[in-house]
Amino acid sequence: MIEVQLKIALRYEGCPVCRLCQQSEARRLFFILWEGVMDREFRRVFLASEGLCLEHAWRLQTLEASEWHSGLGTGTLYESLLEAVRRMLAEQSEQTAPAASPWWHPARWLRRAPAPALPPPEQCPVCRSRQRSEQSYTSTLAKLLEQPAWREAYRASDGLCLPHLRQTLPHTARETRQWLLAETETKLHIVHHDLKEYLRKHSWQYHAEPMSQAEQRSWIRAVAVLRGERPHTREERFEQ
Repeated sequence: MIEVQLKIALRYEGCPVCRLCQQSEARRLFFILWEGVMDREFRRVFLASEGLCLEHAWRLQTLEASEWHSGLGTGTLYESLLEAVRRMLAEQSEQTAPAASPWWHPARWLRRAPAPALPPPEQCPVCRSRQRSEQSYTSTLAKLLEQPAWREAYRASDGLCLPHLRQTLPHTARETRQWLLAETETKLHIVHHDLKEYLRKHSWQYHAEPMSQAEQRSWIRAVAVLRGERPHTREERFEQ
């Protein structure tokens, strides 16, 4: 299944692992709204992590607003979370409340020490799921790139972004690692060249020169190859 997904993802623009992980994230967010709201185990995880991280919390809200035209699922989850956080804060307040003691008692002076921090939440469940997906895709791709047919498909693609290249390399054999590094440098050289042309043709003396589509998008591609692809549109969410 993973092999098929990677083969299809290589046919599209951008990093194939970014694409697959974003699709996996979208399915996970959809599951949260479709089933997770009433799922006891997910509710437990949701409370332990104090909800989702900043990115996924807002993506969940946007998804429900666009697909369900409502906030009932998100509201239900966060109502329970607000109650749990209020309870936790009350408990913390009780633990740090000063006890009555004479001015000369050591406890009065010890209370001037910094108060303990709030207990940290567990990791966002969607982030944790994404990390598992990244591990599966990068380790599988590393092995597949030992085959000539897969190298040909990879060469015809945009290749991995730098973060996913870093995750893939530890799983590769030495010869595959050398090939993948060289292939990536070649792809980065193309993006770099297009970006320099994009900048040059914005100068007054060269602004009349026609600009290719690759050059027009080079400033976007530069960010994508160095930091990862931006999320896909709604229509691409569950593709593959």
